[in-house]
Amino acid sequence: SGAIGSVQSGTGTGQQPVDVFVQGHYAYVANSNGGGTSVIDVSNPANPVVVGNAATGTNPFSIYVQGHYAYVTNNTSNTLSVVDITNPTTPIAVGSVATGTEPTGVYVQGRYAYVTNFTSNTLQIFDLSNPAHPVAVGSLATGAGSGPNSVYVQGRYAYVGEYTSSFLDVFDVSNPAVNCASSCTTGHIATSTVNPQALYVQGSYAYVANYNGGSLNIFNVANPATPVFVSNSSLGGGIYPFSVY
Repeated sequence: SGAIGSVQSGTGTGQQPVDVFVQGHYAYVANSNGGGTSVIDVSNPANPVVVGNAATGTNPFSIYVQGHYAYVTNNTSNTLSVVDITNPTTPIAVGSVATGTEPTGVYVQGRYAYVTNFTSNTLQIFDLSNPAHPVAVGSLATGAGSGPNSVYVQGRYAYVGEYTSSFLDVFDVSNPAVNCASSCTTGHIATSTVNPQALYVQGSYAYVANYNGGSLNIFNVANPATPVFVSNSSLGGGIYPFSVY
């Protein structure tokens, strides 16, 4: 099967789409080259239409939407931007907060945003009680040279893909104000191939896409403290998976 529709996402806000989040009839796209976020009406999947754009920071890397706000990590400007999408045709950047160095993944659960910082090797937690003024409240070290690239939160645990060290790490974030500088992981397991780029957790399983490994790993995380490798699926030569859902 092939694509049933396509659209250029970066009209007005740059090119190189790197991440997408769908809520309702709209897809929200982070465009790495140009520093912007596009809103695309996908009511008719065969004919998607760009309806709005908003400038964020430099080199947007990841996007997460909750309610009336989109949260975007800006990899080069080291910020987390907040975009009001109450009216999808006129998205407006309303807030920003400094992150660690080279923020990559972002996940929002409740009133907190969880951000991985690739070069700082940290998982940061931000309070979003006032979305226009996010506040850093917690931080956990992921390990020297780990290169955290993606994060997924389920319940009291944050699952982090360590791109450089090629590990899936699990962190207890039941206390969002936690500050941990070493030995912070609850669970820890190596991926079977290198460079986990993205991950998704559903129920008792974590699905990890390994960019340079060209594969999809599945782990049983029924006990987050002891994740268990289940399987590896090779996606074929020359395939570099960037996202998983």
